[in-house]
Amino acid sequence: MARNKMTKFYIVRHGQTDYNKALKLQGRLDIPLNKAGMEQAKKMAENLADVNFDTIFYSPLIRAKQTADEIFKYHPASKYEEAPAIIERDFGDYEGKTGDVNPPYYGLWDRKLEQQAVRNGETIDDMEKRVFPFLDELTKKYQGKTICLVCHGGTGLIIREYFEGAPKSGNMLDFTPIPNGEALIFEKEA
Repeated sequence: MARNKMTKFYIVRHGQTDYNKALKLQGRLDIPLNKAGMEQAKKMAENLADVNFDTIFYSPLIRAKQTADEIFKYHPASKYEEAPAIIERDFGDYEGKTGDVNPPYYGLWDRKLEQQAVRNGETIDDMEKRVFPFLDELTKKYQGKTICLVCHGGTGLIIREYFEGAPKSGNMLDFTPIPNGEALIFEKEA
């Protein structure tokens, strides 16, 4: 029986924004990269210049698009497409607030605490329901190909869960979030 080809995923977190710097929850707020974030995006693009991407997908939020635009400069032959499935988590009432809101931001990522923490936003389960099927689809559609996903810290946690399994503690922050302007690489067989 023939073995399926592996799909290679580069998961890139957008560069820094002023909200990242101030430790404010951005969520779906459409905050652009700051000067340091643009430099991070350019450096990431240079670091990925020799990777042959078949497709670059990016979140609809401007900070992800600005980062993806820098990467695309080195990959003009790649397919380049917006992907709503990898938009950042909707933090509801906590968007625009600092990470020390009560209950704290960290409770938003702990399955035992998030039901009390999430107000008018998405749960971890909500995120899984949009991100996991998208990754399944890409794995099947792009067998043997290399894909770049430019997304966010929260989305990166869900993507890590997809590839590595859920943390035993139920706290998604047992995964180290992808730092701004950095990437993780995963492979998956269809």
